[in-house]
Amino acid sequence: MLYDFDFSEWIAHPPREILLGEDFAVDLPLFWIKNGVSLSNLGRLEMTYAESGEHRGNQFHYYHAGGTALGSDRGEFWFAEDGRLLDAVMPIPNHSEYRDLRLRLIDTTRGEQAWRALLARHWEGCD
Repeated sequence: MLYDFDFSEWIAHPPREILLGEDFAVDLPLFWIKNGVSLSNLGRLEMTYAESGEHRGNQFHYYHAGGTALGSDRGEFWFAEDGRLLDAVMPIPNHSEYRDLRLRLIDTTRGEQAWRALLARHWEGCD
């Protein structure tokens, strides 16, 4: 799981443990682009299941994040019961111009027509 891709691997393919509300741990590699490009492993990110409930209108599994990747700092994650990442707060940046990370799911749309519209909007104004 590459940290600088905003947890896209978890969004596309949630770990089984998230679906079950279980603890898990992963390495946290990061591409850093500042004065050249480097790839480093920040360490282990330990995800500790804390509770289930409702967050912003969705049933969720809530996790505390810690481990060597964060040192003495802690992060927070809310995952929908189907594994979608609803909200994430990390105390460390994933890009050189950031100081931390906040990721929040604002809306979802499904189906081929919605996907094509999203792609078209993404490329608007590109030459």
